[in-house]
Amino acid sequence: MESGLQCSLSMAHPIESVDESLSDHVSAFEEAVVTAIVPGELESWCRGVAAVLSRRRDDIAEAFDRQTAALEAMAREDPELLPRAENMQGRLASARASLGELEERLGELEGAAGPRRDSSAEPTKPGETLRDDLLSWIVGLRALDQEILTWYHEAVTRDRGVVD
Repeated sequence: MESGLQCSLSMAHPIESVDESLSDHVSAFEEAVVTAIVPGELESWCRGVAAVLSRRRDDIAEAFDRQTAALEAMAREDPELLPRAENMQGRLASARASLGELEERLGELEGAAGPRRDSSAEPTKPGETLRDDLLSWIVGLRALDQEILTWYHEAVTRDRGVVD
C-alpha cells in the first residue's frame, strides 16, 4: 500500500513560509463560538458563528492544505517519521471532515431556532451542546497544529548522524 504522503512537492518548507498557522486562522472563529448563548439569542448566535466561519473558510482550507504539504515534506525529509506523519494526516483529514459536519449542524440549529416570542423559555441545550462540540474541535485542532509544527521542525532540523 503506497502512502499519499510520499508524493513530491515543489515547496521546500511549507510551514516556514507561512505567516499564520492553522490555529491563527481559527482564532476569529473561536471568538464567535465562545460567546455564551443566552435564551432568545440562539438564532443570532448561530448566524454570528456561521458568518465568521464563512469569512474564514478559505483561509482555514488553505491552512489545512499547507499542513498536508508539511506532512508530506516531513515524510520526505525523514522517512522514519512516515508512520507518525500518516497518523497526523489521518487526524487532519478527520478534523477537516468534522468541520463540515459541525457547520451542517450549525445551519440545522439556526433553522430550527427561529424567532421566539418568549425568549426566556427558549431551550439553549442544543446550542450549548454544539458550542461544546465546536470548542472541542478547536482545542483538538490547535493541539494537532502544534504537533504537526513540532514534528515538521524535528524532521527538517534534527541531526541524524551520517544520514545528514
